Amino acid sequence: MGLRKMSLVACLCAVPGVAQSAEFSQAELCRAMVSATMGRDLSIIHVDRQSGGITHLSYNRPSDNSHWAMRCKLDGNRIIWATDTGRWRTHELDEVIIYKTSGNTLTITQDWDDGSAIIDEFKKEQF
Repeated sequence: MGLRKMSLVACLCAVPGVAQSAEFSQAELCRAMVSATMGRDLSIIHVDRQSGGITHLSYNRPSDNSHWAMRCKLDGNRIIWATDTGRWRTHELDEVIIYKTSGNTLTITQDWDDGSAIIDEFKKEQF
C-alpha cells in the first residue's frame, strides 16, 4: 500500500477532458484508488473487465475472504467509484478523489469538504 499522511488541501480542481495519465492506464488508476480508499494492498485488487469507460474491479478481503466488487470511471483527473450495484460517489458530501502523476509516481488524494485529505503515493513498478 502507498504512503499515507493527513494534510490540508486548499483547492483540488478537476481538469475536464483528460481521459487518463500518459504514465498510468485507467486500470492502474482505478486499482490505486481502491487500494487507497479501502486500505487494501494493491496486489489483491484485480481488474475484472473494462467496458464503456468503466473499469470493474474486485478483491477478496484477507481477514474473512469476503468478496468486494466495485466500478470506477474517470472524469478529468477525478476518479469516481461505486460498489458493483451501488450509486456513483458524486454526492456533495462524498469525498472527491483525484489523481496526479509525475514521472513514475502516482498520487491519489481523497479530499473532503471540511478541508481534510488523505494522500497515497504509488510507484509504476508496484503495478
